Amino acid sequence: MSKLIALTNIKHIEGSTPINVAYGASVDALPGGVITALQAKGLIGAPLATKQMFTATEMANDGEQAELTAVTDLAEAKADEAALTSTDYVDYSAVTAALALPENNTALINAKTAAIDAAVAALVFAEQSVLDTAKATANALTPGDYVDFTGVTAALALPETTEALEVTKAAAITAAIAALVHV
Repeated sequence: MSKLIALTNIKHIEGSTPINVAYGASVDALPGGVITALQAKGLIGAPLATKQMFTATEMANDGEQAELTAVTDLAEAKADEAALTSTDYVDYSAVTAALALPENNTALINAKTAAIDAAVAALVFAEQSVLDTAKATANALTPGDYVDFTGVTAALALPETTEALEVTKAAAITAAIAALVHV
């Protein structure tokens, strides 16, 4: 019986690609280079046919816990970004640039994670810019110049607490402005 892994992610020591291993997976399932590197660090013994487990605490030697945390945080940031649709936002270039940053060591991984998180947080929903334009247009109008301005006033009062409500409000303001009749 081979040693079992008690971790969910182990970074491939020869490169920068994380290896996702289910809890309790056999070390024998890892690529040879990873096994060799783990053996060189003393994390697994040279015959693999033992029943011993190694834990996250044992893996934490030489800053490896920090690296595992960094890799996990980066994976979460990438998953959060992958759930987004770039065309839903005004400018996605900062996110694209953050995703292109290197991840060759723990410091770079942490920097990349922070850059992705910051870029995602700074995104402006595309419909928000449409709403901002519609509100600015409506606010630039003089109500007394029109027969009935109540449609615009009502549209401006609509809530905008979700993206769907922003879309609805922008459309309502635009339609109300289009329906205005000059005095």
